[in-house]
Amino acid sequence: MTPAIVFPNPEAWAVDYLTARIPGVTFGVADAGTGPRRVLIRRDGGLALGPATDSARLTVRVFAESEVVAHDLALRVHAFLRASVGIGPVRAVGSTSGPSYVPDPTGPLYLFTCELVFRGSPLTV
Repeated sequence: MTPAIVFPNPEAWAVDYLTARIPGVTFGVADAGTGPRRVLIRRDGGLALGPATDSARLTVRVFAESEVVAHDLALRVHAFLRASVGIGPVRAVGSTSGPSYVPDPTGPLYLFTCELVFRGSPLTV
């Protein structure tokens, strides 16, 4: 019998991981508040790579008070995510698109996507 495998919530993992590394920024999934520096992280798919590994495609939206600050913050967030291999359940990271400016009526916005491969754990009863 194949064991049931449960995977971590990739959005929650990324929010916790980044919050601990980048002070002064609000991270969230559905809402990151209204502060000048905020980052929204959303899972937009991904594939099961095997019985114990899951690839989560994350879309990251970085807002700040100016284009320069948003750009620099996006580069930092991107760098920390790419450096997360081996931390907790993360086994690999791939960047599917680097930070790009996106016109947005709410203010400067940079957007990128990456894929994090997570190792699951056996589900216990």
